[in-house]
Amino acid sequence: MNILALDIDGTLIPSKSTLSDLAKGLFDISKYSQEKNFAIALVTGRSMNEIFMDNYLIEILDPIFIITNCGMEIFRKNEPHKRELCLKYNYYLNQSDTAELDDCVNYLIEFNPNIFSQDSKKQFKYKKSYFINNGDLGALKKELLLANNLFPNIDVLVSFNESSMHFLDIQHKNSTKFGALKFLIDNGKLTDVFFFGDNGNDIPCINNLPNSFLFGNFKDEIEFFYGRQRSGCFIYEDSGPEAILKTLKSYLN
Repeated sequence: MNILALDIDGTLIPSKSTLSDLAKGLFDISKYSQEKNFAIALVTGRSMNEIFMDNYLIEILDPIFIITNCGMEIFRKNEPHKRELCLKYNYYLNQSDTAELDDCVNYLIEFNPNIFSQDSKKQFKYKKSYFINNGDLGALKKELLLANNLFPNIDVLVSFNESSMHFLDIQHKNSTKFGALKFLIDNGKLTDVFFFGDNGNDIPCINNLPNSFLFGNFKDEIEFFYGRQRSGCFIYEDSGPEAILKTLKSYLN
């Protein structure tokens, strides 16, 4: 099965968009995906409840998979517009080691005492979520190089926004957006994956999926914190359904 995997906020839904223009673009994506025999997956930092705040995404795109909370859960379509939690993925995650995650969290907090926890709904067994001030990114970047060597099974992911406060997720590699997609690939559910994202929590997908693209909404911040990404992955125009389709068509045609 070929899959079109789409981040939501900043990618599928630009920061400035009208509902009518967005709906038209979503219908165009749905139509093109059917013509090319692509299934659609939503891959997002949102929870399932937060996705249903924009229920038109599911109504129009009818995704076969929804990966929520940056990879912590996979919901699959069992009939049109209905989803069930993939318990096999939960079992798979529960084979991962939590001790390394806890050690990485404690290590980073020791050197970055100004990071503070997000609310309890953003905390999971294999993902701990924090806020970090723009002025503390330099110190975190320095410690990240050491953390990558000390904790090879953990990803430290910063998602940027336009304010001075950013989101910091410390996750087991198995539970990232890419970890969830890899689980589906390894279990024969997916073949070619075309991924579109725009932020730091999309970096594991960019680094590991050859057909992956990153909108340049936070290009300078990503290059500062993560270094230069794979050549050709950045899309410099505005994000949204039209830009996704334009890139996909130029790549496939």
